[in-house]
Amino acid sequence: MELKVVCQCGQKYKFDVEPVQGRMPYAVTCPICNIDGTASANALLGQSAPPAIAPMPVAPPPPPPPPPISGGLRITHAAPPATEAPAGMTAHAIAPPPLGAKVKVAGEFNLGLGITGAVAGAGVGAGLLLAFDHFAGFRFPLTGVVVGALSGYLGRLLGKGGNTTLGIVSAVVSAAAVSATLFLIYGEIPPITIISIVIGTSFAWRIASK
Repeated sequence: MELKVVCQCGQKYKFDVEPVQGRMPYAVTCPICNIDGTASANALLGQSAPPAIAPMPVAPPPPPPPPPISGGLRITHAAPPATEAPAGMTAHAIAPPPLGAKVKVAGEFNLGLGITGAVAGAGVGAGLLLAFDHFAGFRFPLTGVVVGALSGYLGRLLGKGGNTTLGIVSAVVSAAAVSATLFLIYGEIPPITIISIVIGTSFAWRIASK
């Protein structure tokens, strides 16, 4: 760096110097009066020295780890997240039915509806036979077949199946309906018509008991 010094005699002189720790590495004198100018040069170097840079703050060391717990190391596992039930489902829908409970399945056999169908079928058959006799003067030779078939079929249809109990009920209902129809047509139950009653009862039993 270039340094300019003013001597006590008023003479100005300059020279190039590389300071060492902010001071002159050698002595200088005035070229006119030979007065030592080293002190003046050191003063100028102190004024031109750059300001000291403050050291960066040092982060404090991390705290020491806690001492181990007596009795061995324990590792706690985080509990798994609870899964949310799908929308629209409740605990009652997810829980299984109680032991021994009878679960009703769609399309299951229903004896009550089957009996209703058997009575309705016998009534429809008897009504058709009476209508034919009254309006057309026609009498079926085997009256019991029509009544028994309709009683067994409608009983099985409404009951969504058949069983022994429904077969017995359909047979009894068919026998009663055939007997009442024959009595209304003939005014009595002729002995020959017993065959028609038996056949009608048999038809109702076979259809409704399967």
